[in-house]
Amino acid sequence: MITESEHLQPQFDRFLAIKQQPFSVSGTFPMPQPMNMFFQTAIGISHVMTFPIEPELASVPSFDAFHATCVQEKQPTRPMGSPSYDMQERDRHSLTFPSYLPVALSLDLCSHPILDAVQSVLFPNHQMGHHIVAVRDKVELYAPGSYSRVVFDPLQPRVDALVATIVVVLPVRFRGGAMIIRRNGLEERFTPQAKAGELEWTAFRSDCDQEVQRVESGYRMQVTWNVLLKTFGPGGLTPNPLIAPNPRLTDALVDILKRARGLRLGFYLSLDYGICPGDVLADSLVPRLKGADAVLYHAVKLYKLDPELRYVAGGYIWPVDQPAEIPPFDEALSDELGYLAAHPVGNNEDEDLSIMIEHGGGVRIEQEDIVIVGGPEQGYISRERVPFLPARENALDYLNVNVLLVVYVP
Repeated sequence: MITESEHLQPQFDRFLAIKQQPFSVSGTFPMPQPMNMFFQTAIGISHVMTFPIEPELASVPSFDAFHATCVQEKQPTRPMGSPSYDMQERDRHSLTFPSYLPVALSLDLCSHPILDAVQSVLFPNHQMGHHIVAVRDKVELYAPGSYSRVVFDPLQPRVDALVATIVVVLPVRFRGGAMIIRRNGLEERFTPQAKAGELEWTAFRSDCDQEVQRVESGYRMQVTWNVLLKTFGPGGLTPNPLIAPNPRLTDALVDILKRARGLRLGFYLSLDYGICPGDVLADSLVPRLKGADAVLYHAVKLYKLDPELRYVAGGYIWPVDQPAEIPPFDEALSDELGYLAAHPVGNNEDEDLSIMIEHGGGVRIEQEDIVIVGGPEQGYISRERVPFLPARENALDYLNVNVLLVVYVP
């Protein structure tokens, strides 16, 4: 007998596949008032087009001038030889306002909340310090009967750091012209939904196929923005820090570095980050550094040094490539590894915990020859907690773990 869950399983699978792979997002937002487009034709005459444009386009001279200035793409939007290509298709794809002519729109997406929506939906896993910015690409015009289809080609050179595209449909009356976005066998269809006084926008990842279906009547007019990934802060492949350490701090740091040649210095971080050191490496905190910790990291990098973050607790330090694990105490395993020979287990819980820390990869901090930068002015030291089971109890306990920025001074 088929259960209700089994009966609905195909629908479950389809829903989950769509839910787990968002590659496009769409919505509307209030149209700026007033909304104008300023442009210059090839003969140097300037025009202004005010939106929304009513159905009678013949009564809008600026639209006629814009239409006459637009040019067709150099290449057909579908490759010759494909089943859907015909010789007349070259005259049916969209028109584009020439990139070499001035055009300005009283709508700027550089700091618009749309970018927050695009980042949160399409790129939810971007680490702190990674931001997206919008750079206007082109203004397109789809006349009646025109359409386009752009197929993603992974071998085609693309704009550096291009991660997505945003399309804003301008308020010009038209019918048809739905936009379809495809990726990995999935398809999303967007038909015009904006009400009076609103603009419709659609964003999709850069590895998607895109299609604007045939415009039946009127003109589909749209502006596209390239969405670029930028890295600011201490993390990322090409860090471009927004902050610079103040001169008083750098002067004080230089004074330390001059006197610490050949030493490994350790600086305690001073803010909490809400992580479990037993689950993640300390270096994974680099993109998330904030406040005084971020300034410290930048100051050290300023002098071409290579800082690394490591966990310390109870006089022990973990290697940079290991989390602060504290495995359950196993007397038989400890005996096999020779721990009991070096550290006989007595009734002292601290001795038991030391054995467990060493079993988890921790080593005595004095063995690392690290000079800790500390003193009365230290202030608060970051504390993260690692859960563990004590050797002689079954109740869960926690060990406070600090994060240390370690740097070698050549």
